[in-house]
Amino acid sequence: MNVAVGWAHASQTPGDPGGQHNFDPLATANTADMITLAFKQKLDKQVTWYIDAAETFNHGNAHYDLGAGGRGLTTDCHDGTHASVIDYTSNGPTTWGGCKVKGLSVGMNYTF
Repeated sequence: MNVAVGWAHASQTPGDPGGQHNFDPLATANTADMITLAFKQKLDKQVTWYIDAAETFNHGNAHYDLGAGGRGLTTDCHDGTHASVIDYTSNGPTTWGGCKVKGLSVGMNYTF
């Protein structure tokens, strides 16, 4: 059995993260933290079962995503709206700064 825990931190950006999302001019801490947890269990010589979880905590106007490590889909702070009052373009989807993004992956690995 293998258990791993991780933490990552993105410091405040020197620029203006306002861009294409709901910008709060009063927010000061445009930082983000990510916590991960991974569990892996070898079932026999060839089969391993795993579960990985991650959550990104965006603070202030930060809007970091959870990536899929080069495979699958990226999960981010977008919604399905096309509201012009939020992104000013009516093109949507809107990116939400300060969101909490969660991801979970479960699977099996067979080596032959």
